[in-house]
Amino acid sequence: MLFQKVETNQNDELRKILCERCRKFFPLGQIKYMPTGNDSRMALCSKCMAIPVEDRKKKIESIKQPFFCVRCKYKFKFSPNGVTGLKCPYCGKDDKIVLDKPGSAGTLINEV
Repeated sequence: MLFQKVETNQNDELRKILCERCRKFFPLGQIKYMPTGNDSRMALCSKCMAIPVEDRKKKIESIKQPFFCVRCKYKFKFSPNGVTGLKCPYCGKDDKIVLDKPGSAGTLINEV
């Protein structure tokens, strides 16, 4: 639900809109829209709008961990704090996924 109506003491309605980043409701005057692509936009509160784009990207990238799908040999990053379950974005399977840990050249030769 993106909108929330709140009754005040004067029987006036105050519309609140959901910030799509911090997931909290704010009055309509505190929400701004940021374009996210062709014909799409994201509702953000003033606090989320003040965070620089570079800092937002670094924060998201620092949370992601590298994984490796043994089935299709695909390397990808996944955030364990996310809503979706861990599965390979290439083959769609989740049974042979391991945490990708970088090794030295010697350990790679010994594994082969």
